[in-house]
Amino acid sequence: MNNAPEGGAAPGVGRPSLYVEVPHIPPFEVLLEDDVVTVGRAESNVLILRDMNVSRHHFSLERRGQLGYALQDLGSRNGTLVNERTVLDRLLVPGDRIRVGGSVLTYRAVASPRAVSLRSTRTSPASVPPAPSGFGVASAPGFGSPAAPPLPERPTGRPAPGGSITPPSSVPRLPAATPATSSESIGEEPATVPRPDPRGARWRKLAEVACALNTERDPGRLLEIIIDAVLFLVPSKSAFLVICEGEELVVRAQRNAPQSLVTEGTEAGRLSRQVCREAIAKGRPVLTQDAVSDDELSSFLTVIKLQLKSILCVPIVHKGEALGVVYLDEPRADPFDEDGEAVELVAAFGDLAGIALANARLLEEIAAKERIEEELRIAAQIQRSLLPAAPPRVEGLEIAGRTLPAREVGGDLYDFHVREVPAEDLLISIGDVSGKGVGAGMVMATVRSLLRAFACFATRGDELLGHLNRALTPDLDAGMFVSFLLLRYDPGSGRLRYTGAGHEHLILYRPATRQLETLRAGGVVLGLVDDLRGKIEERELRLLPGDVVCLYTDGATEAQGTGGDELGLDRLAAAVRAGPLDPQAIVERCIRTVLEHTGHGRELHDDLTIVALRKR
Repeated sequence: MNNAPEGGAAPGVGRPSLYVEVPHIPPFEVLLEDDVVTVGRAESNVLILRDMNVSRHHFSLERRGQLGYALQDLGSRNGTLVNERTVLDRLLVPGDRIRVGGSVLTYRAVASPRAVSLRSTRTSPASVPPAPSGFGVASAPGFGSPAAPPLPERPTGRPAPGGSITPPSSVPRLPAATPATSSESIGEEPATVPRPDPRGARWRKLAEVACALNTERDPGRLLEIIIDAVLFLVPSKSAFLVICEGEELVVRAQRNAPQSLVTEGTEAGRLSRQVCREAIAKGRPVLTQDAVSDDELSSFLTVIKLQLKSILCVPIVHKGEALGVVYLDEPRADPFDEDGEAVELVAAFGDLAGIALANARLLEEIAAKERIEEELRIAAQIQRSLLPAAPPRVEGLEIAGRTLPAREVGGDLYDFHVREVPAEDLLISIGDVSGKGVGAGMVMATVRSLLRAFACFATRGDELLGHLNRALTPDLDAGMFVSFLLLRYDPGSGRLRYTGAGHEHLILYRPATRQLETLRAGGVVLGLVDDLRGKIEERELRLLPGDVVCLYTDGATEAQGTGGDELGLDRLAAAVRAGPLDPQAIVERCIRTVLEHTGHGRELHDDLTIVALRKR
């Protein structure tokens, strides 16, 4: 069967291709003939890769006129690698190696004569090497799978995946592709190609700039490359690179602007932001050879004030989002008429710049996220260092505690503090800062530090919490407060006293009589009122040997199950006595009860803290 394209030309002449290497079958080469080529595991793709590590719709290749094809990842599960680096959107250059799953596809600017068509009407099924039985196989329409039906054109002129594209009539078309050499092709001699038109020099320069844009990672340097490339491609009196930042249009790079003018930022002069907004709104280049005489632009105040003549303003767009504009102007009329390619060159460059700026923005966001994650990791490490490393050894008492933050940094705290002055006792504290995250964690650290400072001179619990409240209240944000429970244990007398500030109940279990009680902590939360006198009270709790006390935060009792029901105090109290009564076992059993109720693996809704003690 004749595999030559219509018109009788050899398949490889002037056409790009993919050299496909799939495990277990001989490599083969396919022509890239459509404006959009989709690749994936699903039958609806143009090129099908039967590999479970390849997503159903893995990536697409979209023709960008003279520039060749751009690759766009379609939200694949395992990502798309180009030259062993993960990419989302990239203009391909000859020799680029695309790795998806176990397959490698090499992009060629000029196909070899042995390349076969992806169009089923022009390709014999025998053109593709047969796959051994039991192995995955790459296939395409005409290779044993039905051709994908064309998808409807999108209003923007961008194709739906797998469909064809017809540029809107308002956007200038790129010229026909200039054949390129293929020194990067794998194992093939370069095809003979026509000598390029002299006008192609700037298109080749554009392809070179594309390579630089694809590899540059520094946003500032990227802007410089863009503005310098624009002036090389279309020399003009002044050039500006204007970036959309929220509602503002901000000049981030410029060349040849008068030194007397502010040339960067939101106040930059010598350009019309109204013209920039017009290009963004229309989604296509704005070109005028005499702005003051232009019916649409002559009403713009900046055009009149600056007496602007020729303006070329091209939007930089990526996936339908306007990122900015390239703005060129000249004090003389009709400078862009001398070169019919000016609009096409800058429009093509706008597409390249859109990809590069979007990738740079994504990398910045990733870097910022990584910085935040690192800061949270450090904050979590600092917070863990504030928690007791091990329970203190105190005569007549066993004690244990544990906290699980809902996020990296939590707002719960517990502390064990043995003091010698003003009294020889052990302070056991548990608290819950309203809210979660870093803000609550910072308050928690402050509470712990202040508590230990005041513990040096305040003996009674109500006195100590009064000082703590007065120090906290002025600095807490509106609506933020701290529930708190402070216990004082005297090893000499064996007495246990507690003072509540709006915290959860105490759970008391007396194994000798199998009596289980819940005691109200009482009091008012810290940070709500300036003076706690008369609002909190220190009480004494008499413990017998073997008696157990359990403290907790509301992240335990209010933990929600898969059905939305809360664990509740009764079930938590039942867990206290449902096994060995050593404090560490109680702590782990209560936490396990909460996690089983919420569902293992589910994110905690709130921070969770358990403290248990037993009288010996």
